[in-house]
Amino acid sequence: MRVFSAGELARLRGTQEGAMQDTCVIHAYSSTTDAYGNPTPAYTPGAALACGLEHVRPDEVQGSGEVAVIDAHLRLPLGTGLDTRDRVEITHRYGEALAASQMFEVVGPVKRGPSGLVVELAIV
Repeated sequence: MRVFSAGELARLRGTQEGAMQDTCVIHAYSSTTDAYGNPTPAYTPGAALACGLEHVRPDEVQGSGEVAVIDAHLRLPLGTGLDTRDRVEITHRYGEALAASQMFEVVGPVKRGPSGLVVELAIV
């Protein structure tokens, strides 16, 4: 199988990033310890960035008798820093500000493709 050339990868990435019509903010995870030694999570919002959100119907990820744990797939540009403990806030859809933003948690590993990153999300 032939590998992509540098030019092909650049075009793929440009097309992918040009198709990201949504805006999100990654909230970086950190934690402190309470008086009883239990971790207390905290989330620090970063800068807004272009992304592509695709909501998933429960029957697409749910088998017989299983509870769906994935609500959406999110495309991000390569090089985006994202930890599996972070949260993602969707602030704009198709270039328009949402009346109320949507907060998601990352479910599973960050997947890297030739033109971007893909993560699965669950509503918080």
